[in-house]
Amino acid sequence: MIHSSSPYDRPQFSEGFAAKSVRTLATEKIEVEYKTFFLDLQENHRGRFLRITEDAGGRRETVIVPIENAREFTESLKRIVVAVP
Repeated sequence: MIHSSSPYDRPQFSEGFAAKSVRTLATEKIEVEYKTFFLDLQENHRGRFLRITEDAGGRRETVIVPIENAREFTESLKRIVVAVP
């Protein structure tokens, strides 16, 4: 299930100074079985990036993709999904 939400609808991560200087521009929430995925377009002093976070029972894993590589990342993901029989 995919939901659009505001940045205030999701748990905020405490990462010290870096978290305070990050601005969330857009976010999507995907719930799959017992996992929740957050797809966030964010911006800081170094530029824009995608933050992909998996929350599984309170355990969180995050991948950050610089916006300059987002198109290549999503195209690779599409190729993988299409290849699944």
